Amino acid sequence: MRAITNSLLTAQTEASGRPHVRVEALDALAGVARPHFARLYDGDEEPFHHAATMPADGSLVRVRLTESDGALYVQRVPNPGPASDFAAWTRLDTAATACNVAACSRGATVLVAFRDPANPRAVCVRESADSGATWSERRVAATLASGTVERLAASFGSAGAPAIFLAANDARLHVTTRTGSVWSAPAAHDYALADVTGLAVDNDTAWRLAVTGADATGRHRVWTASYDGAWSPLLEVTRADAGSGVTFAAPFLRLADVARLTVVERYTGAGAYQRPLMFNTLAATTFDANSWADPVPLEADAPHGIAVAGAAVAMTGDVSALWLAAPDGVWHAALDASPRDLSADVLSLAMRESPGGTITLALRNDDGRYDAVGHPASPIREGTELRVSPGYLTPVGEEVSEGPAFWVTGWERRYGGGEATLVVHADDGWTLLAAWRARRQFAWARGEAAIASILGFILQRVGLGLQSANPSDAMLAHRPAFTVHPGESGATAVRRLMDMVPDLLHFRGRIARLTLPQPTDAAGYAFGSYHPVHDIRLAASAPDATRVQVFGGATDGTTAVGEALDHRAIPLLGERLRQVNDLNQDTLAKVESHAAALLARARRDALSGELVAPPNVALEIHDVVAIHTPNTTAVERMRVAALDLDYRRTGTPRYQQKITLSGL
Repeated sequence: MRAITNSLLTAQTEASGRPHVRVEALDALAGVARPHFARLYDGDEEPFHHAATMPADGSLVRVRLTESDGALYVQRVPNPGPASDFAAWTRLDTAATACNVAACSRGATVLVAFRDPANPRAVCVRESADSGATWSERRVAATLASGTVERLAASFGSAGAPAIFLAANDARLHVTTRTGSVWSAPAAHDYALADVTGLAVDNDTAWRLAVTGADATGRHRVWTASYDGAWSPLLEVTRADAGSGVTFAAPFLRLADVARLTVVERYTGAGAYQRPLMFNTLAATTFDANSWADPVPLEADAPHGIAVAGAAVAMTGDVSALWLAAPDGVWHAALDASPRDLSADVLSLAMRESPGGTITLALRNDDGRYDAVGHPASPIREGTELRVSPGYLTPVGEEVSEGPAFWVTGWERRYGGGEATLVVHADDGWTLLAAWRARRQFAWARGEAAIASILGFILQRVGLGLQSANPSDAMLAHRPAFTVHPGESGATAVRRLMDMVPDLLHFRGRIARLTLPQPTDAAGYAFGSYHPVHDIRLAASAPDATRVQVFGGATDGTTAVGEALDHRAIPLLGERLRQVNDLNQDTLAKVESHAAALLARARRDALSGELVAPPNVALEIHDVVAIHTPNTTAVERMRVAALDLDYRRTGTPRYQQKITLSGL
């Protein structure tokens, strides 16, 4: 159950309780602001190496290199906007064309790094102390002892000193940092890489890197890493199998409201393409958590990548805009995931909380306030996140219980009977899971990862989190062979995993929560005693299984059989046998646990019921409630299987909750 105040708890038990429902719309996907990029510049510059950064004064500083003569150009646009001139460039220097250029800023200081055209082992820098208005002379920052510099990235650290990361032609990564005016000798990390196709870096409490390239097996990947004087391991963001024809290159990284990463995905087979992709990390996670959702394609043709800039403070959430840049293009997108309160416009709400929950929301539109629905200025667009929080008017004021989240799937504008309304349809996190399709095969060998880890991986690709206070032993200890097939939906994969464990899953906002049901679970709330009830229906049916056998595969090649029997029901119903083959269960303890979970599910499904009452706004599915039935002293403990909230402000006002019940 969600925690609520005592005043709200009291209000929901009073027959005269006055309802209050808060509905908020967020331009976000699972809590992460959705950038809607508008192209502000469409020039004719040749596509080649480039970079962009935004100093503290809000100017946009871009650099680009020309392939034909190695000319290094720079551009500073104060107060960039739709009317700005993004076509004026100033030649700054000459650089080697066999390596990219890098740019970074801190305060008013801007640094541009590039490879010396006369020395393939040397990295040069030009700096500006006035946000790119004027520049210092060229200076060599670092020189490799051997090899050639092929990839560059640069960023200022949290203490104000810059670092330049570089990859040499032997696929080794190096870093040089500056103390005072002295750059250190390049220090290498011996990552086992076969090729490095790109580097990017930004900084919060440490330097955060994105690396594209190939590993020793020929698989192309995108990795992240951190450096704070010591190198972290490489962590995979995504990968393409060897021989797939897919490679990744030209990364750009910005730690904005969340970490935003662009890379170019190239495919060389039939229907070849090169497409910029943008990844983002999940809301309220750290860079070290490496929690990247699947990328989205960007509407741009940029073979050398899309630079990401913004006057951002690393992953603090107070970022108002993002800028994208390529030599011939500039894009801008506002970032605003702040909630817009629609509560005053709500005429009715039908909300179902269940696996696959939905809402139907009617908003007043008598003055045409929602006629622009679906357009950029409207609070309602495809995929808009709606947070619904039911509550009451209490002596304290309008109080709510922070309720579930839904994502807009469609709407209808209705006119008739002298009324104009906008009816909005939205679904819960299961819809996001159902819409996600595996980009490639994801496979875990037996013993490689626990079910909880695989579940968390799939949810993360969709942008959803996972939380569990009391998972089952099977959730943490069972490490099955498991494959998510290309094109398989996330919902299908998650349901296949949940079939292996006794845990139940529901969504609280963007977080999937696990509950381990136990027949001994105590009730968290009581109906029919101090909370009034309108109607109660309690039903029982014969369970569809009284004996369950699970056949697993032991590691020595023999078969392990786990069995669970319902000795109360067998004398009444006889043997109702259910047999399950699950070769992933490789010990007697596991097959017995699986059999017990399946028998418990059959018992739980054999009991059902419904209860109609004034809404308990703290209640969630899978909670256990006590039901005091009228005219008896009997108290039934039941588990909440679904919740239906019916709220109407007009016509005959209504505010009630139907609770669908199951056994424990």
